[in-house]
Formats: sequence, C-alpha cells, structure tokens
Amino acid sequence: MPGNPASALTCFYIYVLPALNKSAGKKFEGLKIVKRKLKNTYQKKSGLAHFLKSVSDDEFVEISDSQSSAMLNTFAVANGLIFLPEEIELVDAGNLVDVFLF
Repeated sequence: MPGNPASALTCFYIYVLPALNKSAGKKFEGLKIVKRKLKNTYQKKSGLAHFLKSVSDDEFVEISDSQSSAMLNTFAVANGLIFLPEEIELVDAGNLVDVFLF
C-alpha cells in the first residue's frame, strides 16, 4: 500500500475491499462502475493510469480540484473515483468516463 493517505484509501477501495470480500465468501466484487459525462477537461501525462477523486450525480461527474495524494479533505466530499487508463492524455468536458461510486 502507498504511504500517502489518499493513495492508500484509493488502493483500499480498488484492490483491498474486493479481495477481503472475496476471501470472506461475499458476492461483493468491487465498487459499482457507471458512465458519466465529464464536466471539466483534464490533461495528464500518458503512461500512468489515474484514479481521480470526483463528485457525480445521475448524469455528470466533476473532477475535484485537489488531487494531492497526501490530503484526505477531497475524499470528504467525493462520492467516486474517475478512472483514466494510462494511454489517455486528454479528456474533454462532455466525454463519457468510468466512475467508481462509493
């Protein structure tokens, strides 16, 4: 697990929680994944996948301002994580993205 708190919490939701539930014999396999329209454009370097803290409703999702892996305050208001695969460098507002809902 990473040392920064927000990174550790992200990894818990994505990797640890499904593994714990599977080992306990529960049917829960992970967070629900939905498609939402992105409210704001986001650019990143290629070669790394990103899980971005976000706030979504039934139609749209907005990437939270602070994505620092050392800060948990963004998780206090977030209700999901946007997943951007490593090959994507730019996502324009209005594009559909995968959102892992808490």
